[in-house]
Amino acid sequence: MAIKMDADEKAGFEILREVLPEDLATDILKHRRRKKAHLTARVAGVLVREYKAFGNPEKAAEIHLMRAWTGFEASWVKNAQKFTDQNHPTPRLSANYGRPEPAPEPPEPINPQRRAELADLARKAARNMRMQ
Repeated sequence: MAIKMDADEKAGFEILREVLPEDLATDILKHRRRKKAHLTARVAGVLVREYKAFGNPEKAAEIHLMRAWTGFEASWVKNAQKFTDQNHPTPRLSANYGRPEPAPEPPEPINPQRRAELADLARKAARNMRMQ
């Protein structure tokens, strides 16, 4: 199926075709059209440069399409494990969110006499709640 392209798109498409299969280059053209981002020779050149910087142009183009990005930078994928969203930070290495200070020591065990006192207080509180 042939896609109608203007001169700019045709030039950009040919640059993509130098490193990508025709069907993948067509998908990128369609994707950019849906995003209302015109494909020109300059844009295609930048995309090809970034695809090559990734190491595998075809795989990079597939990632570009799967993630529905308008553009592509190899560093976005290569440094993905370093990314943290400041609005939604997530823990990295441990439950203490990567802070190096040690976990607090567990509290001292309660002696049997104090345990009995606390149990009596709890029973009285429960009784008072039922009465109200």
